[in-house]
Amino acid sequence: MDTINQRLIQVMEHFNLSPSSFAAKLDINRSSMSHIVSSRNKPGLEIIQKLLSAFPAINSLWLLIGSGEMLEGNARIIERPSLFKNEAERNTEKANQETKPKKELDLLDTIKNVYTELEKKNNLSEATIPKSVKRITLYYDNGSFEDFYSESK
Repeated sequence: MDTINQRLIQVMEHFNLSPSSFAAKLDINRSSMSHIVSSRNKPGLEIIQKLLSAFPAINSLWLLIGSGEMLEGNARIIERPSLFKNEAERNTEKANQETKPKKELDLLDTIKNVYTELEKKNNLSEATIPKSVKRITLYYDNGSFEDFYSESK
């Protein structure tokens, strides 16, 4: 059974990346990557999250516990972007970025609506709760301080 370190190395090899370029792509220190490759350390949650964000085709269940295939569904190797794209490639890329699936947009709208409702609820509840001062603390230049408490409790 392979470890999460070995699966991380498989991802690195699948995308033909050296440990230092893989670390750069994940925005982590090269020393951290070196420790993972040598199995000195296991990757933490932050590194796993960065890896799944940088390589969305990777099956998260496979990465975490080794179950299933490395790539999601019918995913294939994602080509590295070229510095010299032709006009057609740029237009296609731009069109793909501008169109989001309807499900995704609906989900975003739902999240925004829930967040707005919660925000309204919190603002209303804070406004309706009477507030009074319990204590005031004064700090002086010489390092001393003085507390003043309200008389009503």
